[in-house]
Amino acid sequence: MIRGLYISASGMIAQQRRQEVVTNNLVNATTPGYKQDDPSLRAFRDLLVLRLGGRAADRPPPAVGPVGLGTTLEEAVPRWTPGPLVETRRKQDFAIIDPPGRSGLAPDGVEAFFAVEGPGGDMRLTRNGQFVEGPDGRLYTASGYRLLARDPGGRAIPGSSVGLDASGAVHAYGPGGGEIAGGGIALVDAAVRDLEKQGDGSYRPVAPGGLAPSAAGLRQGFLEQSNVDAADTAVQMIAVTRAYEANQKVIHTIDQSLDKLVNQVGRLNA
Repeated sequence: MIRGLYISASGMIAQQRRQEVVTNNLVNATTPGYKQDDPSLRAFRDLLVLRLGGRAADRPPPAVGPVGLGTTLEEAVPRWTPGPLVETRRKQDFAIIDPPGRSGLAPDGVEAFFAVEGPGGDMRLTRNGQFVEGPDGRLYTASGYRLLARDPGGRAIPGSSVGLDASGAVHAYGPGGGEIAGGGIALVDAAVRDLEKQGDGSYRPVAPGGLAPSAAGLRQGFLEQSNVDAADTAVQMIAVTRAYEANQKVIHTIDQSLDKLVNQVGRLNA
């Protein structure tokens, strides 16, 4: 009976953490490029219960059966399906277009990303193509990460005119028509299994050596929206709440049974 308290408590903790993941998905339902996290629950190993007594000297006691020991939230796995494209007509908005023959996540687990300069100068990856012009005239993400250009020494700078050429490269030109920065926006392919999700919608490459230039294209004036299904996420929140309440009721029932055992059965025996 005491074990039942721990099993139900572990279920409540798992559902609470699952609720945090689902809530974060719902909050980011309108965040461009956001990828939904799917919570993955894992059961603890079952405990084999053996019957006491009645055992012969040459054989083990008969088994009553397995008893579950509860669940835990093992991980939150991003869902890499592409989000819908929405036209914004902003020159600083870009959507990643998958190369021919590939729609969404490649069979080998590779996805295309924008390369940005994160805190401390390290590289971060993101699917959010909504950029803003900073005080220095360069393109930044909403988190303040500078967008990197294809050429190693350059940066993608908006200037007074930003446009795509026939190859899909982004070029910025100044008021006099001279090119400020060429080479285009840096797009890289990365294996999603080697990415660590950050809290600002970006990803940190765990194995930077596995990055490669991407053949994906860009569409200016468009944004890839979140792939979160708001209706499905709302249903998940209801399911999580009901599962949490069910575990709560089990604990309440066990508590009442223990109360009777201690205060009523014990008093009769006395």
